[in-house]
Amino acid sequence: MPTRILFAPRFPEVILEIARSMTPPGFELRVADPGTPEFYEAAQDAEYHWAALAREPLLRFSRG
Repeated sequence: MPTRILFAPRFPEVILEIARSMTPPGFELRVADPGTPEFYEAAQDAEYHWAALAREPLLRFSRG
């Protein structure tokens, strides 16, 4: 099972391609906008959270 990284918020595809190219082997980059169902789903099993120049504050959440 790959180590998951949550990348938020969603950026233009050209930037996401760069982020994906920098993702090390054995890691999976999941992209979602804060506050969306996809964000909360990805946050549940992400080991790392990457907020890149966030346009809005990331919402607080708890794994436990």
